[in-house]
Amino acid sequence: MPKDIYLRQAISSLINVNKIVTIHYSDFDKNFDYEGESHDFWELLYVERGEVNLQTKNKQLLLKEGEIIFHKPNEFHRHFCNGKVSPRLFIVSFVCRSSAMAVFRGMHTRLPAAALPVLNRFIGEAKETFILPEYDPHIKGVKMAEHAPPGGPQMVKLNLEMLLIMLLRESERSVYTSKDAWERRLTSDITAYLSEHLYESVMLEDICKKTHYSKTLLCSTFKRVMGMGIIEYHSRMRIDRSKELLLNRGLTVSEASDEMGFENQYYFSRVFKRCEGKSPREFLKESRKN
Repeated sequence: MPKDIYLRQAISSLINVNKIVTIHYSDFDKNFDYEGESHDFWELLYVERGEVNLQTKNKQLLLKEGEIIFHKPNEFHRHFCNGKVSPRLFIVSFVCRSSAMAVFRGMHTRLPAAALPVLNRFIGEAKETFILPEYDPHIKGVKMAEHAPPGGPQMVKLNLEMLLIMLLRESERSVYTSKDAWERRLTSDITAYLSEHLYESVMLEDICKKTHYSKTLLCSTFKRVMGMGIIEYHSRMRIDRSKELLLNRGLTVSEASDEMGFENQYYFSRVFKRCEGKSPREFLKESRKN
């Protein structure tokens, strides 16, 4: 008898926390003040009780009970109390290189009610898995508890990722109040990806993995907003850049082709003519006349 054929669905990760750096969960003295810091990883601060002042390079604000804020990597931040209220704060710093983290840059919001049980599970797992000392900004990492439960670090990671995904979803619901706004945001994400890969060919499959949307949705949305397909738009970006190389840096057609990452000079010339209606050599000849 023929064997049943099973479909094995690959599971992609929208957000993947690579490392936990520090975790603090404690009551802060009402006179707490710290000169501030910056570091090359993310930091999340949640005010469970009371309030705390926050200062960054560009702003100062008051965080109140139930509010959460993110500090992106290398962002200077300083937390200090007002001398009246002793707040209880939860602070976790972590490494996450997922592109979806871009939504958390500058995020300051109230923690949604649905996310509170996840945060509490995270705190509970963290207290059992790691030694959580009183807040000390000079502590450089977490230490495992002597009798940490099996799988404790993984549960901490999973609950943090779940919390981040819930906040991301909530953010999208509030930002994308209309279909047009959603399409503009998606198109902006795609053009940013194309700019990052200006000197190489791109595959639609890679953009799908990056944005977590289907090829059909990406292509139809992009064309509706930009009036052309994704690959055509990327080709025009690369040809515009190659024109600058030919004119301003005096590169040869072959050199411009190599620098822009085309397979060979002949393919470069074909794409150039499709975009400009003339070959690179014809373009150079006309430009020199003018």
